[in-house]
Amino acid sequence: MSKERKYSVDFNDLRDYLPKVVIETLDKIGDVIAPINLVEAITPLNVASEKQKWLAEAPTSFENPKFQYNTELLKALVSLEPDIQLANSFHEQVMGGLDGDIATISIMQIAKNRLQEAQSAIDAARAILEGDSRKTGEEMMKIYGFPDASTIVSAHQYARELMSDGGMLQKQPVITASELTRLSAVKYNADSIKQGFLWVAERCGFEGTRPIEVDEYATAIDVRDKSSRGAIVVIPKTRVVTGVKLLTLAAHEILCHWRDSENAELLAKNMKGADEILYEGHAMSVESQVELMLSGKTRRLALPWRIIGMDIAKNGGNFAQVAAELYPMILAVEKDAAKALNGVWTSCMRIFRGATDTANNQRNCYVYTKDRAYFEGKTLVNALHQQGLGNLAEFGALTPADVSILLPTINLLTANLSYQYPETLIMEMYEKIMGGGFMS
Repeated sequence: MSKERKYSVDFNDLRDYLPKVVIETLDKIGDVIAPINLVEAITPLNVASEKQKWLAEAPTSFENPKFQYNTELLKALVSLEPDIQLANSFHEQVMGGLDGDIATISIMQIAKNRLQEAQSAIDAARAILEGDSRKTGEEMMKIYGFPDASTIVSAHQYARELMSDGGMLQKQPVITASELTRLSAVKYNADSIKQGFLWVAERCGFEGTRPIEVDEYATAIDVRDKSSRGAIVVIPKTRVVTGVKLLTLAAHEILCHWRDSENAELLAKNMKGADEILYEGHAMSVESQVELMLSGKTRRLALPWRIIGMDIAKNGGNFAQVAAELYPMILAVEKDAAKALNGVWTSCMRIFRGATDTANNQRNCYVYTKDRAYFEGKTLVNALHQQGLGNLAEFGALTPADVSILLPTINLLTANLSYQYPETLIMEMYEKIMGGGFMS
């Protein structure tokens, strides 16, 4: 008979358990790293115009866009280096005065990980300003890593499933076909999306922890824990979605991303890791649950194109070459050239954002691998559910490495976390939509 695992402390009691000096250290480090958001800094300023030019030539000719970046944001990141160095010194000083309590040391290790990520983000920003793609790529790899060989094989296998019209899960939906048609016909602009997101946040009780803003420069809906504007949710000004998409976005962005961040705040502020494998895995898993509820079908795994594209780029492929290889695969799935080209552009742009030259890539030079989190994350969370450990996904704002550090001594498995019934809340939101709610 196996012995029940003994923990040093339950997760919800952690702030009371830790020494005061450790709480102060975590809070100071959280304040220092709060403005550091590399994604914000490497989102191209000219992405819309470059996409328009690129689509005008594709698929007859796949071109290499010329991305321009916000140099002021990049310089602002670099200017934070002295603060990071001071925080590191303070961290080392506090560590030297601690006893050997493993739970406390584990928490301090996570804080150290965040400082290391911040330093790599600063080094990457400096390399972009200097036009050094190889150095930029090295720092990105330190932050995000690279898919291993088995993940790349799995991505190709799943791509073949999708290209053969497979790779789907099916289940009896909870709404009728006519209700789904009606839900798919209604359209919501950015202001309406904001209303829907705010309603969900209010129902969860954390609406006051960050603003939701419609942003003319944002390229995607993004829940940011760290940014030049602090914690924020941004919605592109031109974004328009159907009722179905509003529900899946609410599940993904608010019930998972924002809520996961609130759960991590119980540990310490601004401790979300750069590695988003668990973060995106949780969101993709819940999004799939909502898709099954509404339409009765969902993809078994996340789309594999970015993993495949990363592998091509790492082996020297430039933007145009990656696009040329991805296009026939995505076209075989989408069955529509315009949709396929949009998918190709999005995958390539997200793989090459941060590159100072998308045309002259070299082997092991530049690839931005943050988006490995979607495919690998859904695979990981599927496995956690199969092992009866699905509630670990509720800690999505932590990295898998963080969870591995904490799990031996801190009880994460029975933590009392915020709103944990996404299906119930999504059905409440569905009823509001069908009643005409959230229209601006």
